[in-house]
Amino acid sequence: MLKKIAGILLPTLLIAITVYSQSDDYYSPDGLRYTNTNYAAAVATVLLHPVNAPLLEPVIRHRSAETLLCSFDDLAGGLKTYRYTLIHCDAGWNPSELQKNEYLEGYDDDEIRDYAFSFNTIQEYTHYWFTFPNENISPVLSGNYLLVVYTETPDKPVFSRRLMVYESAVTIDNLVAQRASTPQEMENSQEVNFSLLFGKLNITDQRQIKVNIMQNGRWDNIHFNVQPRSPGYDRWDFEMSPSNYFAACNEYRNLNLKSFKYNSDRVARIDGDAEGYTVRLYDDPPRVFKPHISETTLRGSMLIKTEDGRNDDTEGEYADVLFTIPFEFPLVGGHLYILGKLTANELQPWARMTYNYKEQAYQTTLRLKQGFYNYLYVFQPDGSPAGECFRIEGNRYETLNDYAVMVYYRPVGSRYDRLVGWSAVSM
Repeated sequence: MLKKIAGILLPTLLIAITVYSQSDDYYSPDGLRYTNTNYAAAVATVLLHPVNAPLLEPVIRHRSAETLLCSFDDLAGGLKTYRYTLIHCDAGWNPSELQKNEYLEGYDDDEIRDYAFSFNTIQEYTHYWFTFPNENISPVLSGNYLLVVYTETPDKPVFSRRLMVYESAVTIDNLVAQRASTPQEMENSQEVNFSLLFGKLNITDQRQIKVNIMQNGRWDNIHFNVQPRSPGYDRWDFEMSPSNYFAACNEYRNLNLKSFKYNSDRVARIDGDAEGYTVRLYDDPPRVFKPHISETTLRGSMLIKTEDGRNDDTEGEYADVLFTIPFEFPLVGGHLYILGKLTANELQPWARMTYNYKEQAYQTTLRLKQGFYNYLYVFQPDGSPAGECFRIEGNRYETLNDYAVMVYYRPVGSRYDRLVGWSAVSM
């Protein structure tokens, strides 16, 4: 497939990097990472979301009937024995000091028993799925959890994904996302204002509470340990504070790959043969100096869907999709990435773009299953964990964004952070 891309799309310089074609070096971790990470090159389209709600984040209420669905494709095909486990984490996504029998009910891990083989697709794969909590494995504590899927031992994972189990012990009151209040930020930023009402929680030290704020499910620019403007005994107010501000970015770009029988509005060319499909998109010009255009988007999410078959899970085809941003000169001091749920909302090495000097453009190729995708181009400065929008997408205060507030509580003498409050709001 990459040979075909080189011969048809990039005759002089192969800059395409696909998830499936990454070398095993990248996917051989030195140790488990407490992030959304794929460790096996053949694993693709990893999804984790509440059952029957594919566009929502993997967040469920503690001790409720809510469950999460995890699914993925093994592009190597055949049948493997996969297992999964959960690891409890603190508010900063480091492993807790707890043993598994302290936070899991049932067994330490469980086998993935549901699978189906791809049907009538050029790219053969095996589709796996499972739901939890279930009778075999269920978290008994609230907090952050890392889902780890593996074939042999958890020390050799296939992929890991973050999820949250929350209580409603704290009231997140008057939650609103709006245009930033300060004059220097008004055109480019948004602020998230709210109050915390602690009710019966006994707060004896401000350090017992940690508050995180997330934008569009992104993990690169999450705001950790946000401080209140006015902490009181049973009420804290969070408003008009720099730690509540987020760069507004721009509306996500849409990509319709539901069919390879016709070119959607973003698709310039589709080539298919016995080896598979390649898709070249129209160039994505920077939007920094363009006016804001309100569009209907999935706020960075994705939806697996095929119009060329009946079953989205097993009849969806894969393609190598080439993304291109025209740019006269390469950017210095950092790297450019594609970001969205298609990259698990993390800055992934396999989604980093490369500058093609001949075409004067940034390019990269992602291996994607048929569906509908949202994405952004973000620039990560050297030494920074976050991707910035202002170089390519621009920041517009009118942008429609989703925000989530997470409240953690660690009582005196406790060894873990409870997630005692979670709430979301949209612009």
